[in-house]
Amino acid sequence: MKMASRGQMGLTVCLLTGVCLLLSMAQPVSGAVIPVVNAGFESPQLVLPATFAGDVESWDELEYHGYGVLFLSNATASPAPAPTTAGVQYAAVSNRAGTGAATRMTQQIYDGSSTGLVAGATYTLTASMIKAAGLSSDNLRFGLYQDAAMTVAYDDVDCTTIALTDTAWNDFSASFTASAGDAGKALYIGFEHGGPTTILTRWFVDNVRLTGDPIPEPASLALLGLGAALIGSRRR
Repeated sequence: MKMASRGQMGLTVCLLTGVCLLLSMAQPVSGAVIPVVNAGFESPQLVLPATFAGDVESWDELEYHGYGVLFLSNATASPAPAPTTAGVQYAAVSNRAGTGAATRMTQQIYDGSSTGLVAGATYTLTASMIKAAGLSSDNLRFGLYQDAAMTVAYDDVDCTTIALTDTAWNDFSASFTASAGDAGKALYIGFEHGGPTTILTRWFVDNVRLTGDPIPEPASLALLGLGAALIGSRRR
């Protein structure tokens, strides 16, 4: 039996090490965090006796009659902030009675130019939510979108389809897997309150999280194949 030389053995070890490294790089990252700015709604920071602010840093707001997204302090707010939050503030997406217009808050994650979706990756938006007492879920929605107006949806969740209550904070999610046609497109996350129009109501949101599960890139897969072929040739 022909014995491999030290040089051949060393080369094989190097190749195996390289392939293992490529495999570790190419493996899907389960739940990789995608940054959401001001995800806990702690900015701007409120100082008592102020109990709300009509501004939301790092979020785009569509507001009517000066209402929209508010910040409430732990000391005076009802309900109290979501129990998993590290801070004392949360967002309140509100309507203004009689307008008939939606109020929404959105944040751009990818601009569709320098950054964009990756085909085959699964994106999941999760947030803690509770609604004001007596509020219907009929006109509440959230999800992942291609635009700030929330008109082109990757996944749009109608809150009548989830167990949104006015008694306890709960986590809810929207998720989708990007297709080949989605590659490179923009990504927005958003929350919208579309009514009712007869009374002022609020929908509370906190602890927004976004994750992505990418798949190996074609270049990485090609390198893996090359490494395997080289090892095979060494063994022959």
